Order: sequence, then C-alpha cells, then structure tokens
Amino acid sequence: MTIAALLQGLLGHGAATGFWTTAALGLHVLAAGLWLGALPPLLAVCWLLPAQAPLLARRFTPLGLACVAVLAATSVLQLQELVGTLPGLMGTAYGQLAIVKIALFGGLLLLAAANRFRFVPAAATSGSTRALTLSIATETGFGLAIVAVAAALANEPPAIHEQPTWPFALRPVPAFWDDAYLRDGLFRLLTPVAIALALFSTALSLRELRWPALLAGAIALAFVQIPPWRPYVVAAVPTSFQLSPTGYAARSIATGRDLFQRDCASCHGADTRGRGPVAVTQSVWPPDLSAPLIAGRPGGELFWSIRHGSGPMPPSAQLGDAAIWSLIDFIRLRAGARIFSPPEMRWSGAVRMPGFVARCADGTLVTPGSGAPLRVWIERDARGAGARVQVDAAAESCPVEDPEPLAAALAEVTASTTAPALVLVDANGWLRRAFKADDSAALDMVASEFAEIRRRPLDGASLHH
Repeated sequence: MTIAALLQGLLGHGAATGFWTTAALGLHVLAAGLWLGALPPLLAVCWLLPAQAPLLARRFTPLGLACVAVLAATSVLQLQELVGTLPGLMGTAYGQLAIVKIALFGGLLLLAAANRFRFVPAAATSGSTRALTLSIATETGFGLAIVAVAAALANEPPAIHEQPTWPFALRPVPAFWDDAYLRDGLFRLLTPVAIALALFSTALSLRELRWPALLAGAIALAFVQIPPWRPYVVAAVPTSFQLSPTGYAARSIATGRDLFQRDCASCHGADTRGRGPVAVTQSVWPPDLSAPLIAGRPGGELFWSIRHGSGPMPPSAQLGDAAIWSLIDFIRLRAGARIFSPPEMRWSGAVRMPGFVARCADGTLVTPGSGAPLRVWIERDARGAGARVQVDAAAESCPVEDPEPLAAALAEVTASTTAPALVLVDANGWLRRAFKADDSAALDMVASEFAEIRRRPLDGASLHH
C-alpha cells in the first residue's frame, strides 16, 4: 500500500513535473492516507471500546504530527509548481479548489488540536468519549471532503497553464517590496506582529512563562503601526494578470501593425501618438499609446481596454483575443521606437527583441531570451529579406525562419524605413545596440559592445509583457 501511495505522484499532473514535485505528490498522498486512514479505526474504538480510546488517541499523536508536517511541506511545493502566483491561486478554477482544500486542511488541524489538548484529556478524566467521538467523526468528514476536492483538482488543468481571471476590483502594486516607503510601512506592521506571535507561542508551550510571555506579547502589539492601505493597491480588471500568448513574435507584431492601421490609426495616428486625422473631432484627444505610462501598463489591462473600450474609445467586439494581443505587441514595439536614439543607435530603456526562431544545421533552435547573447544580421536583396543569428561566441550563424516580419519589426523599432544591418541582443532578450550598415559595424566595435552586453544583461524579470 505504501508503494502504491508513493506511485500516485507519477499519475496525473505529477507525471508532467520534475522529480521533486513528483516525489512530493507521492509523499503527500502517503501522509494523507496514513492520517485519514487512522481516523475510522479511532472512531470505531470510541464507539466500541471507549475505555481504550484516550490511550490510542495519544499513541496516534506522533504519527499525526509527522503526517501534518509532510502534508504542509509538500503542499507548499505543489502550490509553487502547479499554482505559481497569487493570480493563479485566486483567479483560476484550480487555484480556487486549492483554497478550498487549504481551508479544509486548516479545519482538520483545528480539530486535531482540539482532540489533543481538550477532548482526549477530558475523556481520560471523565471516562466519557462523547465529545471525542463527535470531534473525530467531524474530522473524518473533513477528510472525505478533502479527498473529493483532491479528485476535482486532478481533473483540472494546473493554474500555471491557465490565464487567471482576477476576481477583485483592486490588485497589489507590483514589486512593492522595491519601494522604500512601502517596505518601511510593512516592517512597522509585521515586525511587532511577528514578535507577538513568537511570545504567544512561548506562552502556549511553556506553562511557567505563560503570563510573562502573554504580557510581553500584548506590549509588542501596542507598537504595531498600520500603514495606509491605498498605496499598496491599484485598480484592477479581470484580465489584469493575463499574459500575451504570442511570445511577442515578429509575425504577431506584423499582424498587429496591419490591424492598427486599419482600425486604430484614424484616431491614434499611424505612429500611435494620438494625432490621427479623426482625433481633432473628438472631445478628448486619444492617448499617446507609445508613452511610457501607457506602454508600461500590464498587457492584460491593455487587453481589457481594447476589448471593452476606454472613455470615448468604443469596444472592439469584432476582434478575437489573438488579434487584440497582436495589437498590444505592436503598441509595445512603437513604445520601443519612442526611446530609440538614431544618432547613437541605442535604446534609453529596456526594449524587447521581437520573437523569432532560427534553425541551426544540427537542428538546434535559437530564440531570443534563451540565456545567451545574440548577434542578428538582417540582409535584403531582390528576393526579399533574410536574417541569420549567431549565438554568443559560436562559429556558426543560423538562418532565421520567416525573416520578413522580423526585418519589418526591427525597422519599426529603430524608427527607420529599413532594418539595421546588425542588432545585438542580451541573454535575457533585450535589444541593446543596432548598426545601420555593415560598414558601420566595425569588428572591434562590435566585439567591445558585445563583451559589455555579455557582462551586463538587463534584468530578465522585466519581460512582463
């Protein structure tokens, strides 16, 4: 039975995860089986042999504690691997079922603690097991409910593979821990609370220190400073945390450009700066879509604005989801062109390299942002555009599949009518340097720039769109 329980990690979602997650799933099933499987026999003892129930319940305590520790540790690992983020937890069916399971598990813990510290001692003293029997029966019911939720989880796709639908009108400010003011406010709140909890735990564990620890904990709570909550949250929409499925591919950008010119340029202008021919007839000027304030918004919120309209802009009910994401890709590209300096052939901020696939002679596929810096050459002749890429210090250059949209995207993001001859891309997929023509790309200059890019790639975590 133990081997069968451990092998459960190889079924369902466990079969598609790494070794440690698979092992954790097996241990989770084993610990749950040991804990929940012991409850019906304990319940039977309470009914049939009440005099022996307190002794057997005490003997079960070490096993129960070990099972709880394993369940808690493996649950954390599963949440990391299969749920991933707070939006995945709150905004997907899998995450919401996980919340129900966590709540039921919390109820089990409370009942187990009540058995250990209240009902078992009371049964040993009074000889009556009525309260203990009712508690174990309730605990068994919670256990069966957890099994049912676990079965439902096994039939749901993991949250990491789903687009979350955020259920609240507000969302946390991203990376608030990097803001000194917000971080200080959290310290002033959480530090006294953590000290108080430690002291209260001491009071529960050590009878001789109970009252001094309770008093010290109360004093610690007096130093709690609750910061204003508003700076920690911003307005949200259901798609706030949804991510583009296009991979910011050059082909998607080309589709977005065509859609924009057809449906949006009359108001927003061909350059996305909000000065189209129809803009003068509007009561409010259309926004500059290439401005940092707009381009820096989460892609999911741009998606919502395009889909449902924003202010005087009507909803785009005729566009499918893929078309809207392509529009967002084009808007991102135009924002990158806004911060490009033609004299220096550099970008003043982080600009993502349009996605492409290059296939090398040995079958290896090369894509931007895969952990190695790239040199990308763009060539054009009578037959059209061509592109090849060289990975770091590799001797081979690999041809890019579908080079035409890549050349067009690079021309757009360098604010030019033609694509540059060479662009340098860092290991995390950011465009760093461009060269107009081969004669401007002196070997020693390219080597020097490339060495700097290799040494100092931009933060890959910033690839939010």
